[in-house]
Amino acid sequence: MARTNGIDLTIANYVIICVLDTLASIGITPIPSSSLVLVVMIAGSVGIPVTGIYAVIVAIDWFLDRFRTALNVSGDLYGAMAVYKITKIEDVINIDEEQGTVRRVEDGVQGPGWQPLNQLNQRVKLSKLRAYISEPLVELSNSSSR
Repeated sequence: MARTNGIDLTIANYVIICVLDTLASIGITPIPSSSLVLVVMIAGSVGIPVTGIYAVIVAIDWFLDRFRTALNVSGDLYGAMAVYKITKIEDVINIDEEQGTVRRVEDGVQGPGWQPLNQLNQRVKLSKLRAYISEPLVELSNSSSR
């Protein structure tokens, strides 16, 4: 875009473009062709007018958007994997509501980490941050009719 408008970019302009593009890609919305707004914003920040070339950008953006989407999805996937690795489940607990006790359950007893939560027939997992309780596995026979 800069060359078509006769603008020479300096090293500082390239650094500004890289930094702004990196920061903008972190917060970009997952809407198709939303990067068109970012292209205009970043080009304007280094003094490149986009009025004459915007039609060309729109014409080729649909193709480039496919690659950006794949990169965005894989980045989200790697981010989710990193969070999972950091906050892995450390303890599995069994809560006894009648006695009000919580005891640690050894691995391998009744499935991969989930334990029944007594009479509620729910399962519970404890991670570093919080305990997760699932939906009831089966309807209780003594529950009131709806």
